[in-house]
Amino acid sequence: MKEFLNSFIESNFPCLKFKVFAYQGKQELEKNIVSKLRVLTHSYKDNVKFVILRDADGPNCIQIKKNLANLANEAGRSDAIIRIVCQALESWYFGDLKTVDLIHGTKHYNNRKKAKFRDPDEITHTREEFTKICPDYSQVLHAEKYGKQIKIEDNTSKSFKVFVSTLEQLSGKKISSIQSTPKNLLEFGGLE
Repeated sequence: MKEFLNSFIESNFPCLKFKVFAYQGKQELEKNIVSKLRVLTHSYKDNVKFVILRDADGPNCIQIKKNLANLANEAGRSDAIIRIVCQALESWYFGDLKTVDLIHGTKHYNNRKKAKFRDPDEITHTREEFTKICPDYSQVLHAEKYGKQIKIEDNTSKSFKVFVSTLEQLSGKKISSIQSTPKNLLEFGGLE
């Protein structure tokens, strides 16, 4: 995810100063988040915003968000912004099948209206499903390409749209036609 985020933010929000901290799994993130937030808060004082992004790999995005918010509160950062990728980063790729075709030389864009692809955030076993349609897929090798090429406007992933809206708010730069984060998207991720 780090490679994707670095290339996506650099390509679309060049005015944002950011640093991505990657963890080897969800348990490591949750184990270290309190101390990391405290250290960074001490280093930067109040001149920094924190966005905690985690994939869900399961059905309960709202509970995951609550747990991360509790950890941020414990670190004294109740202002941390929590965003959940439902289900995994590949869900965001499924949301833009035109870019999938471009990167992998496939022809899946015409399948976008099939039930399986209409709501990419609902696709279970996302990585496995993505590998089925793109056998050459490598999570790390392709992440940077997706970060640079993924389309914001036509992406059908709700969690991707919430994340983009968050970056727009943080940067003060509007790059999409997302008016603001619509109430249904806020409810989708349990963000209220």
